[in-house]
Amino acid sequence: MLRFESASALRVVWARHVADGALFLAGAEADTSITTVRVDVFVGERQFPDNRGQIVPAPDHALRDQHGLWVEVTPGFELTVFLAEQRNAALAAEAHAQALAPVESSPTPPPREHRVKLDLSTREQLAVAFDQGLGTGHCFIQTDTPPPLRERVTLMMCLPGSMNLTVDADVIHRVLSGPRIGVGLQICEEFLLTVSSLEALLVSPQPTRRPRVLAVDDEALWRSTYSRLLKPHGVDLILANDGKEGLEKLIDHYFELDLVVLDLHMPELDGRGLIDRIRRLGGENSMRLFLVSAAPEEELASLAGPRGANVVLSKLSPIEEIERALLDALAEPSPSLAAA
Repeated sequence: MLRFESASALRVVWARHVADGALFLAGAEADTSITTVRVDVFVGERQFPDNRGQIVPAPDHALRDQHGLWVEVTPGFELTVFLAEQRNAALAAEAHAQALAPVESSPTPPPREHRVKLDLSTREQLAVAFDQGLGTGHCFIQTDTPPPLRERVTLMMCLPGSMNLTVDADVIHRVLSGPRIGVGLQICEEFLLTVSSLEALLVSPQPTRRPRVLAVDDEALWRSTYSRLLKPHGVDLILANDGKEGLEKLIDHYFELDLVVLDLHMPELDGRGLIDRIRRLGGENSMRLFLVSAAPEEELASLAGPRGANVVLSKLSPIEEIERALLDALAEPSPSLAAA
């Protein structure tokens, strides 16, 4: 039995499981007559039964005095679905974090006697402000102490995503009585340069994120090639020199990867072993795997399919063809578990 307090704890351990090829069941008794076991996984109070475990030798880094069993776990259907949901949640969280950067906070101008604040921290508030004239540099601020007419003030706008934008503004009218005491402001011309970025916060249907790709190849030339092809398109590229290092990189990035591109024949652990471990242990059929190798076409073709690589390409193909296949894949949303 494996018990995790939270989904985030499961994500950490499961990435380690894919890298090591097995999970440690502390306190489990070894029985030489048994080679397979049933592994129930609990996340909080939620149970995921029907996961198969194959008893395997301890990895090289395991402590000799550990009491328990090392088991290679193949997730059942419910756990497979849950792991895919966790990957989608991790991608969405990263997208939200990256979406906080479209409008950078401007340098704070020298302090003035009058500073006013405009709360636009939700999309709804920002949309109303645009309808009321913000797009052309006008806004109204309610305040119990209206600054004098024609005074230049410092205006701080609190934007969605905990961003702040500080600009200069001139008081062009005042309301000194009634329910809405405050001032009308004309924001300085420099502000208009940022309007398109603010509008993007309103029209973007969902947060965007930089695609993240793991490239595993023992040839420095091809690692350099992937950098040259992908980085100009805003891709976060993680490089590994062989399959063993590729597994180590998976520990930190397993649930945030959009694509893994790998060679077939590599020292330590080849592409076949890496694909098999991800597909068999990871429960991650929606992770896209690209096999790019100079191996014969018949050998490459045997590794394509639902339990293998999504796309198989020859290194003898024109580099433009390889580039287009990678970019086309990154432009598409990750395939759903049902599609896989």
